[in-house]
Amino acid sequence: MRAVRRLSLSCEGGLLPVFRLVSVFLALLLCAATPVLAQPAAAPAVETATPLQQANADLDKAGAQLNAIRERVDTYADDDARLVQLKVEAEALNRSILAISVATRPRLDAIKARQAELGDPPAEGAPAEADVVVEERKKLTVERNEINALTGEAENLSIEATKLSNRITEIRRQLFSDAILKRTEISSDLFSEASGAIAEETQTLGRTVTAWMQFVWKFKRMQLLGAVALSLMAALVLLSGSYRLFSPYITRAARQEKPHYITRLSVAFWSTVLPTMAAAAFAGASYFFLDTFKVLRPDIAPIVAIALGVLVAIYFLGQLANAVLSPGDGHWRLVRVSDRGAQLLWLLIFSMAVVNGADYFLGTISEVLGSPVVLTVVKSFFASIVIGALLLVTAFIKPVLRQGETPDSPGRPWPRSIFVLLVLTGLGLIFAALLGYVGMARFVATQIVVTGAVIVTMYIGFLSGRAVSATNAFAETAVGKRLEERFGLGQVALDQIGLAAGLAIYLLLFVFFVPLILLQWGFQVADIESWAYRIFTEIRIGTITISLVGILAGVLLFVAGLVITRWFQRWVDGNVLARSQVDAGVRNSVRTAVGYAGVALAGLVGISAAGINLSSLALVAG
Repeated sequence: MRAVRRLSLSCEGGLLPVFRLVSVFLALLLCAATPVLAQPAAAPAVETATPLQQANADLDKAGAQLNAIRERVDTYADDDARLVQLKVEAEALNRSILAISVATRPRLDAIKARQAELGDPPAEGAPAEADVVVEERKKLTVERNEINALTGEAENLSIEATKLSNRITEIRRQLFSDAILKRTEISSDLFSEASGAIAEETQTLGRTVTAWMQFVWKFKRMQLLGAVALSLMAALVLLSGSYRLFSPYITRAARQEKPHYITRLSVAFWSTVLPTMAAAAFAGASYFFLDTFKVLRPDIAPIVAIALGVLVAIYFLGQLANAVLSPGDGHWRLVRVSDRGAQLLWLLIFSMAVVNGADYFLGTISEVLGSPVVLTVVKSFFASIVIGALLLVTAFIKPVLRQGETPDSPGRPWPRSIFVLLVLTGLGLIFAALLGYVGMARFVATQIVVTGAVIVTMYIGFLSGRAVSATNAFAETAVGKRLEERFGLGQVALDQIGLAAGLAIYLLLFVFFVPLILLQWGFQVADIESWAYRIFTEIRIGTITISLVGILAGVLLFVAGLVITRWFQRWVDGNVLARSQVDAGVRNSVRTAVGYAGVALAGLVGISAAGINLSSLALVAG
């Protein structure tokens, strides 16, 4: 048929129409003469599932997944890390179940609207409805009942998922309580068994480390040197860049004999955070490159990882104690203590950090090498005793100065409340360890050292942010003076910059230090990720759901709309209206109208992006 059609199209315009008609007729005869069996069999019609059928299938799949999660919870009831992952899966499944139910609401609303249009069925004795209306009413009723049944099933599954999530939380809480309150009988047999185990562990560790070092020196020497060089480069780049950016905050000018309070706070905060970040970058890069270049073996990798982490933690605590106490220069000290008291306090704090870090490092070695649990218990026992003793020593030193006394003056005892708190905490650690509650003593000791250091850093940062954002305060800082000289900024602009800097410091404190505290108190990374997801995407206030990400996107789109509106105003005024020779008043009116329209459009786009239903604003708009 195509050949005949091409032939007819190629003919000149003078050909008779009858020839074209005969050609088409012959082509039809050829098609009709083709055997039926020669035609390919028609593919069977694929029935497309309706949205309601697809929703039911998704609910069935979600129910099966929920049962699978429930079975895995029973299997891994003693594994806290695995339970965290299962809790995240249960919460994600719960959100998908609710999404299936929500997806049916538009159709349900449409059915209700159509039923309202049809009205109630005719009363008995009234004229009957048309068959089409009766059939439509039946279909709408059946579909509405199916949607209601699906919604009810989704709600039941959602309740089961919520119960499962709460059950996982309860199991984890019980695991935590059992680990903290577990009691070990402290006796001579315990120490005898531990002494034999520690000798065997020392030999095993020596053989493991020696074998690894020989392996690296023979086969991975260049990879080791390359990993160390790249790690140092990463740390130096971060450290030099941060110092260049924040040098006004962390450079102690020798000419300032009595630095301003804001300067002292800023120096203390940034001189703690920035070097610690550089040290953490070096440790993280070292492990990454060593692992990437296959320098680490499975038996040595956990030991290297915990060693790097402990060193970073000890370095952070030392930097923090030095920033707050400033043992070498009393003018930069943030607390009113004597020079002698500052030196003793720094030494005691650093010693507690070293003891706590050594406890974790040795515990990891025992775990990796498969040593008996009794060895870890004994290590934590002695660590808790030592930290408790250091707290008692801290209680009896005399570091406090009165108002107006110079740093080189002799100190006085702690206030009564601080003295009692230190004594009770130290004795509590010692007696808890002696009574066999080694897990609880170790946990409390860790919180005193690590969580206390994080809280102190947060407090310094909070004071720094509050001081910087105070009225007329930012202009007195080195950065404020430099901005004023270079850009000619006024007092109002500097105050606004100071307020923004203070808010940025608050945000930094919340983002970096709150997760550290949560991790120290037994929470897992998956817990924090789940909470962050809920905070940024679904904050519920009654029946209203607020998304911080959506609000941020709405604000950004609104700002972009304002920028585009201002540009379009200038373009219209300078290119269109200027060439039309219209009156100045008309030009001003058109420019103003364009501005209003652009702002209104940007506002609508921003509100929609923020997830706010525009229909709810109809009354306000009216």
